Amino acid sequence: MLTRLNEVTAACLFAVARRWRRHRDPLQAWARARRRASGLEDDPRTLARYPSWAQGTRSSQRINELLAIVGGDRYLEIGVEAGYTLEGVRARVRIAVEPRPRFRVDRLPSGVTLHPMPSDRFFDTTPPTSDLNGAFIDGLHEHRQTYRDLVATLERLLPGGFILLDDVVPIDEAAGLPSEEEFLKARARTDSSSGAWMGDVWRVVIALNRCHGANLDWRTVTARNGRMQTLIWRRPGVAFSEADPSALAALSDVAYDDVFASGIPPAFRPAAWSDAVSAFITSR
Repeated sequence: MLTRLNEVTAACLFAVARRWRRHRDPLQAWARARRRASGLEDDPRTLARYPSWAQGTRSSQRINELLAIVGGDRYLEIGVEAGYTLEGVRARVRIAVEPRPRFRVDRLPSGVTLHPMPSDRFFDTTPPTSDLNGAFIDGLHEHRQTYRDLVATLERLLPGGFILLDDVVPIDEAAGLPSEEEFLKARARTDSSSGAWMGDVWRVVIALNRCHGANLDWRTVTARNGRMQTLIWRRPGVAFSEADPSALAALSDVAYDDVFASGIPPAFRPAAWSDAVSAFITSR
């Protein structure tokens, strides 16, 4: 009787956990919107003392899975904002780059080092030592800046490491504009409040396909909240070099409709998360 009760209890808890994971992202978005509407969003939050105490995000779950594969404990996050992903990452060393942190900087968890500055300044003032096992890039959503962040991070990545690039597929052309100001104007013209600005990070994935097919590999996967991320890693035994400036300049002429007219293009190498992880493991 007791065994049966334990089985039923376990099944119920599993069902609740599964339902919670399914609805966690929209619930988080709703809670943050309510905080902003109440004027509370300016109050800095305190990061969880330990990753196991953090609610975490889908991104932190993915990063933890990848860090477990790599077996490393040095992690970089560019664009931390309120720290929901950072606090859930299980790494001994967590390096945070955020010019306008929305969390208490006087009560950082053990192992977290905050650099409250733009990423360009961080990379200019930090020696380019290759000591990172993984990184999450979610900074300024403009392709030139994101590409610079990507290159600088790759230079500091240990062999077998990874980069997870956020917001690579905008929901529509307005969300994919390179300026948040332009995005807001476009939304105002259509009297629409749907969707969030994601910028033209998508052009960075085009750069991967045009310029880095020989030295990098990548897969683009869907997040539970509908946003897509690209997992990027270096091909073993192949030197990495920055793309030619003229090739990067040409990215500005790439039109959203030309890329996404028929959905996610093959150049993005779309894949299920499990398949992306399998490809990453196979390449190691």
